[in-house]
Amino acid sequence: MVQFEDRAVTGEIVFAMPENERWFEIVEKPFYEELKDKSGETQRKLTIRIKFSDGRMGIYYPNRTSCRAMDRITNALDMDDWVGKKFYWGKILDQNVFGEQKKVPYVTSLYPLIEKK
Repeated sequence: MVQFEDRAVTGEIVFAMPENERWFEIVEKPFYEELKDKSGETQRKLTIRIKFSDGRMGIYYPNRTSCRAMDRITNALDMDDWVGKKFYWGKILDQNVFGEQKKVPYVTSLYPLIEKK
């Protein structure tokens, strides 16, 4: 059997996960890389290697809102401080992405979730 390695995170993958397993751990320092978009233009994207809740490895290209949420949640001054932290995708929205309707996951909190009393 072939194992998945460095699978890119998509909203469909996160949506298919049971709700209590929609978390990930950052396993390496985040970095920026140059990637071509569908139009062929090069964009600088934040790239984060993660471990899914089931142990599979993946690459996460977070949107700006999720980046801001991770920054706010951790109160970190440097993205390197995110390594070892576990985050939870608490929202998955249907959005228009470059003319296509896609599911987009959003980070909302650290994992494990803490219930407010």
